[in-house]
Amino acid sequence: GIRRYIPKHCIPELKKIDGLNALRNGKRPKDLTVLTHCGAKDVIANPESMREYHELLGGKPENFLIYNAGHGIHRDIFRKRTISFFLDTTYSSTKRKTC
Repeated sequence: GIRRYIPKHCIPELKKIDGLNALRNGKRPKDLTVLTHCGAKDVIANPESMREYHELLGGKPENFLIYNAGHGIHRDIFRKRTISFFLDTTYSSTKRKTC
């Protein structure tokens, strides 16, 4: 799914938030491009909840990728697809920067 970095002091407040409920009730972000990697055998982040998050965030069906893995999907499995996703969505061919 998604890796988030959150300061420890924010955790109690974060636990009060129901993200799916907020998205279901119209607090949806606009103009997002979303790629979700999900482990079919994940016992921590329910794959169906992850799919719903993906859809509520405006993710396209082809950008919801399920792997035969648990919660810890090895990055080598999804690295190529992720790099391609960012190259395709971050820069158009006319705005691509080179170094």
